[in-house]
Amino acid sequence: MGPAPSPALPSAARARRRRSRARAVPLRRGRGQRPGRRAPAARLVRRDGRREPPPRGRRGRARRGARRLRARTGGASRPSSPRGRAGALVGRPAGAARDEPPRGGGAVRRAPRARAGAVTLLFAEVPRFYAEVERALDPALAGRPVVVGGDPRKRGLVQSATLEALAAGVEPGMAMLDALERCPGARLRRTRMAAYREVSARLRALFRRAAERVELDGLEAAWLDPRGEEEDAEAVGRRLQREVREGLRLPLRVGIAPLKFVAKLAAEEAGEGGPLRVPLGGVRAFLDPLPVRRLPGVGPHTLGVLREIGVETIGDLARADPRRVEELLGNHGRALRGAALGQGESRLRPGPRARSLSQESTLEAPERDLGVLDARLRELAGGLAAALAREGLGARRLVLKVRYADREMVTRTLSLPRTLRSADEIAARSRELLQRTEAGERGVRTLGVAAFQLVAPPRDDRQLDLFGEG
Repeated sequence: MGPAPSPALPSAARARRRRSRARAVPLRRGRGQRPGRRAPAARLVRRDGRREPPPRGRRGRARRGARRLRARTGGASRPSSPRGRAGALVGRPAGAARDEPPRGGGAVRRAPRARAGAVTLLFAEVPRFYAEVERALDPALAGRPVVVGGDPRKRGLVQSATLEALAAGVEPGMAMLDALERCPGARLRRTRMAAYREVSARLRALFRRAAERVELDGLEAAWLDPRGEEEDAEAVGRRLQREVREGLRLPLRVGIAPLKFVAKLAAEEAGEGGPLRVPLGGVRAFLDPLPVRRLPGVGPHTLGVLREIGVETIGDLARADPRRVEELLGNHGRALRGAALGQGESRLRPGPRARSLSQESTLEAPERDLGVLDARLRELAGGLAAALAREGLGARRLVLKVRYADREMVTRTLSLPRTLRSADEIAARSRELLQRTEAGERGVRTLGVAAFQLVAPPRDDRQLDLFGEG
């Protein structure tokens, strides 16, 4: 015989048992909870007059039905957006531009764009830089067509050419041999990057001398912000052209405009004459007649696509259907049309100045003669002074490096009460540092002089030795 069945409980006892089973269910331990500590009791929800724990998912979160139940019974749960972060775009047609109003009306949050006229920018550029530098370094090339590029025997390509060579049909990127066929009287020159960088350093020094805020663009060009100068932008441009022509024997073209790309186009239109200024109210009038291929970012493919819809000039692009342009070119087309409408960047990003400059020389053999070492120090001081002048800086700290014949290296440092800029001062201080070493007793193989704590002297006191040695 099996066990006797338990007697039936009265209705009141069964109700108490059901209430005891409806107690809070502990959640699993969270990520930030200490091990061994009980999780907080779960919140109970009211259903049919009873309080019961909400249905839980695998991660201990209330299921969607429980959230709806709390909302229906007066809970504080917030309904989630059906589209998440895209909810702000509800009502906007698919593929619409960001500045297109939504179908349901309301305010539009437009994309940020640069305001023309916030600043006046000056763009200065040496055209045909490599070829013009070769002509400046060799006066015998004056008036002769010059082509600069790779070795013709190794299928070298043209990198730069003077106006005379360009007029004869020479184009950058073509083979040097083909360039010689089109312009038989051209003088061919191999590329010399060391010489171009040296001239570029002197050109940049002139840019920094003309304005405090300068953003470099390659070896041969820069944007300048002439605000704060005593002269207006056109006077600054004319003075800069004169200094580059007299000091470096190079041509310079200058454009002035409220936007960076417009200033660059203005410089190209100005040529080597006086600066060309595009005022704030004349940006569209200046851009409209220019060919659309002059816009930055318009290559052969983009040009072909624009011509398919009848766009030949920048003004045609400004008047074109924006939906059609964006359909064909996407975001790139939207940006190009914004440029055609006179929208662009006007903020300069000046590069950092040099934090230190140095000169170093290795002797052919270990040297003990202090007279020979002193002569080498004077050469290093001259080179360092020229480098400081090109950067428009002075030094408040000097460091001498000496490497002996046994490869041991020592340094000596001198902090200065005043700024050093001249070669004589640098040589005298370097000689004092050399006396604090074992030079003369031990053979010296390498000498080096470095300038630290570089500062810009007053603008009216700057000296610039453009063709100094070093």
